[in-house]
Amino acid sequence: MKHFFLKRILISVLTLLLIVLVMFILLNAMPGTPFTGRHLKAEQLEVLRRQYGLDLPVFQRYFKYLFNLLRGDFGVSYTLQKNMSVAEMLRLRLPLTLRIGLQAMLAGSLIGLFLGIISAVRHNTLLDPLVSVLSLLGSGIPSFVFALGLMYVLAFRAGLFPVLYSAETPVKSTILPSIALAMFPMANIARYTRAEMISVLSSDYISLAEAKGLSEGRIIARHALRNALIPILTVMAPMLVELITGSMVVENIFSVPGLGSLFVLSVQSGDYNVSVSIMFLYSLFFIVTMLCVDLLYGFIDPRIRLSRREGQ
Repeated sequence: MKHFFLKRILISVLTLLLIVLVMFILLNAMPGTPFTGRHLKAEQLEVLRRQYGLDLPVFQRYFKYLFNLLRGDFGVSYTLQKNMSVAEMLRLRLPLTLRIGLQAMLAGSLIGLFLGIISAVRHNTLLDPLVSVLSLLGSGIPSFVFALGLMYVLAFRAGLFPVLYSAETPVKSTILPSIALAMFPMANIARYTRAEMISVLSSDYISLAEAKGLSEGRIIARHALRNALIPILTVMAPMLVELITGSMVVENIFSVPGLGSLFVLSVQSGDYNVSVSIMFLYSLFFIVTMLCVDLLYGFIDPRIRLSRREGQ
């Protein structure tokens, strides 16, 4: 088991290094510099390039960035907030993005699991096609469409929530973005839960549990759901990262000062340090989440721990 995780960590580190390298190459392939469009003379541009080390070859800048990264130094912003520490910019914006993503995932997971279980247990009843239609709409309609609809109905017309993010009401301001983002995980988790639960409920050991006289609630909670959670968890893990990293459009719609909106601005302005740092964080979220999923597999199903020991 230990060797397995050490191998995963090594692969994860190499993946992060490769992602940062690709980002460096892509950003440097873009036309212009962070200072393009500021009506500076060629001499002034050259001074700025030397000041920030942009005159160095891309691979030299890459290794310099990695060396600084090991010390927790993400560099400074070139244009968005000139000479401000990127780490400080991320510190100010990251909590808000995490809050919205985690709220959306928690709400979407709980509602999706509930709908999927109800749909599977009441298979071939009226509830089943209703949940299927809801899952189809939730997974097919983009989150920004839900965001615009929620903004118009609940914020603009009903006045229940602020139309745009307000620092005076930070909790209420995150509810609509979270609901908009929660629709996709809710729909997909409901669909996967329904499919897995139907398969598990038709298995022999469930029939044996019913023959022993166990209650329906105990069979679902202790036998059916636990065995159905493995493939569901596999879907939920990358979905969580997608909510945190894929909220760029929704954040811009509600003017949320999070990482998503900062990433869009950094790419538009060519602020390389900010763009690469955010992509590094996004990649780190994904890799750490998938490592946690591997750990959870072993707790949910002890047979996974046993098979890995045997494989070693």
